Amino acid sequence: REIGTMLAEEAAETSGGARGKKVKTVSSSFRASLASLLALLEKAQPHFIRCVKPNHEKLPGKFTSMLAMEQLLSSGVFEAVRIRQMGFASRVPVKEFLTRYKKLAPKPLQQQIGARKTADEERACMQEFLETLPDILGTAVEPGSMVLGISKVFAKSEAMAALEKNRDLALAGYAADIQRLYRGHQVRRKHGGAKRVFSDLLAWKAKNNYYTAPGSRHTALAKLGTMQKIEAELQEVSRLVTEAEALSLDMPLLRDTEKVRARMSREVAALKKLEEVATSIEPTQIERSLARARELELEGAGEAVDALVVRVRRLKAQLPLVKAMNDAMQKEDFAQLQEVMESVKAAGLHQRPEDWVPEIRGEATAANVYQMLTDLKAKQKLQEIEKNRREELQQQMATPRSKEEKFEEQEVAPEPSRKKSRRVTVTGMTVAAQEEIERDLLHAAEVFNAIRLEEALQQVNLHGMEDDESVKMAQETFMNLQREAFIETKMQEMTEALGTKDQQEVKTLRCLQNLVSQAERLGVASETA
Repeated sequence: REIGTMLAEEAAETSGGARGKKVKTVSSSFRASLASLLALLEKAQPHFIRCVKPNHEKLPGKFTSMLAMEQLLSSGVFEAVRIRQMGFASRVPVKEFLTRYKKLAPKPLQQQIGARKTADEERACMQEFLETLPDILGTAVEPGSMVLGISKVFAKSEAMAALEKNRDLALAGYAADIQRLYRGHQVRRKHGGAKRVFSDLLAWKAKNNYYTAPGSRHTALAKLGTMQKIEAELQEVSRLVTEAEALSLDMPLLRDTEKVRARMSREVAALKKLEEVATSIEPTQIERSLARARELELEGAGEAVDALVVRVRRLKAQLPLVKAMNDAMQKEDFAQLQEVMESVKAAGLHQRPEDWVPEIRGEATAANVYQMLTDLKAKQKLQEIEKNRREELQQQMATPRSKEEKFEEQEVAPEPSRKKSRRVTVTGMTVAAQEEIERDLLHAAEVFNAIRLEEALQQVNLHGMEDDESVKMAQETFMNLQREAFIETKMQEMTEALGTKDQQEVKTLRCLQNLVSQAERLGVASETA
C-alpha cells in the first residue's frame, strides 16, 4: 500500500510540473502500470484457489482419489475448513438474511420487518430478531452463535443448519395451509354443486314418482299420458344425471333415479315399437311387441294394443288366404280358385270386406279371384254349348253304326279329368314341409333361440298351419322370451347347470348364450347380469 502511495505521488508530480511536459521513460511507464494494478487490487476481494492435481499422467477425465486426498491433507485444506467451522463460517448480508429467515419470527415481528423504516430502526429490528432466534430454534443453537455485524450476520455452521431446517418446516407448514385452503375451496365448491343437483333430483323424483308399486297405474305412460311427455322428462332427468355423475360423489338417490330413467327409456322404446308395427304384416313381430308392452305393464296404450291384437288375429287368418289366392290365380286352376273362395266365405270376409287388412290387399285379390272365376265359368259355359251343338250336328249327319264301332268309340274316348285332392294347408304346403317347420320350432324352443323361433312362427302364420301342441309350445316359449323375469330365471338355472359338468354342458352353454343375446335385444343385459 505504501509503494502504491509513493508511485501515485510521483505520477502526480510528473504530470503536474510547471516546466512543461517531460519525456516518458520506461521506469515511469512501469510505475504507472504498477499503480493501476495496485488500485485494481485495492477494489477487489481476495479469493484463494487451491489447485489439486487429479492424476500423475495429466490426462483429462481421470481422477485418482488417493492422490487428491494426499494433496488436501498435505496442504492443510481440511484443517483450514475445521478452523473455519469453529468460528463464524457463514456471513450473510442483513437484507438477504431477513428475506430468507423472517418466516421464523413471530407475526408482530414479521410485520415490523416488512414495514418501511430507517437504517437504525432496521438494525434494531434485526437485533431483536437475532435475540429471539435461540428461543425459536431451541437447544440446537447456543446463545452467541449468531452475531450482527455492520452489514452482515455472522453465524456458526450449527446455527445455519438449524435455521435451514426450521425454515423448511415453516415452508412445509405454509404449503400445508395452502393445500388445506385450496382443498377446502374445492370441497365447498363441489358440495355446493352437489347440493343443487341433489335438490333438483329430489324435486324431479317428487314430481315424477313412478314405479312405486307394481301395476299399470304406476307407469310413466299412465301418469304422463303420451310418449312425447315421457321423452321430455327423460331429457330433463338425463341432464340431471349427467351433472350428478360429473361430481364423482356416491349418491343413493342417483342410483334410484338411474333405474327410473332406464325403465322410462324401455317404455319409450316399447311405445315406438308399437307405432312401428301398426302397419306391419308380420304377426310374429306384432306379437313380440305386444309381449314386451305387457311385460312393461303398458295397459295405458289400450287402444293401440287392442287394435294390434285384432290385427294379429286377422293377419293369421288372411295371410294364408291371400297367398292361396295368388297361387291359384297364377295357375288359373278353377277347382283351387273355388276352394279358396269357399275359405274366404267361411271366414265371413265376403260379407265384411272392411275386415281385410289393407296392407296385404286381400279385398282386391279376392275381387280378382271372383272375376277370374266368373270368366272361367263363362268360358266353360261357352265350351259346353259348343260341344252340345257339335254333338247334335254329328247325330244328324251320322249313319247308324255297329255296336263294335260304338264300343271302340267308347274305348278311345278321353277319361274325364279327376278332381285334384285337397291339400293339407290352404297355401298347398306339404305334410313333409310342415313336419320340418315343427322340428325347427321344437329345436329353437329347446335352446331358447328367439330369432329362429320368430322365423319359424312366421312360416306357420304365412301358410296357415294348424296350432297343434308343438306350435302352441313354441308360441308360449317365444312370448316368455319377451319377459325379463323369465330370462333372468332361466339364466340363473343355466349358470347353475354349468357347474355340474354333465354331458349337456354344450347345450346349456348354447342356451345361456341365446338368453344373453335376447336380453341384449331387450335392453336389459346389464340388469340380468
